[in-house]
Amino acid sequence: MAEQLARDLWRLEIPLEGSPLKTLNSYLIRGERNLLIDTGFRWPSCRQAMERQLAELGVKPHQLSAILLTHEHSDHVSGLRVFTKKAGAPIYATPPTCREWYRKNQCDQVKDLFQPLEAGAGTQIGALWVESFPTPHDAAGSVGWSIAGEGGRMVLCTDLGHI
Repeated sequence: MAEQLARDLWRLEIPLEGSPLKTLNSYLIRGERNLLIDTGFRWPSCRQAMERQLAELGVKPHQLSAILLTHEHSDHVSGLRVFTKKAGAPIYATPPTCREWYRKNQCDQVKDLFQPLEAGAGTQIGALWVESFPTPHDAAGSVGWSIAGEGGRMVLCTDLGHI
């Protein structure tokens, strides 16, 4: 079940059957523009859990305005290939994350949706200003995201080995 963390910010808890991790998290910013942060594994059970929680929140995959990636590790991005077939939304990630994802997956349909942003760069998505910042992690181009708009700001970091 999706958990509301703040106004318009939801944590999507994706169960990992048979994994010592037990769950992974994706995040949804719901509003005028719907932004999904990380897509998780491509396992059918993960995809179904993601789609079920989005549906609970009244968001269909094709209603996503953008997908933001924190880094290229499979527990954050391997669901991208399956999910983008339904969503078709632009994917924002650092150039190293884009390159690593493509090197591992070789899917032109997804590659064409990438909108590479250098760490520290930002872009406007509707009324939201989305800006990445580098994070310490053992992944190519790992970033956190700062998202500001409508009088508020949220900052999200994942998999920090240290601060």
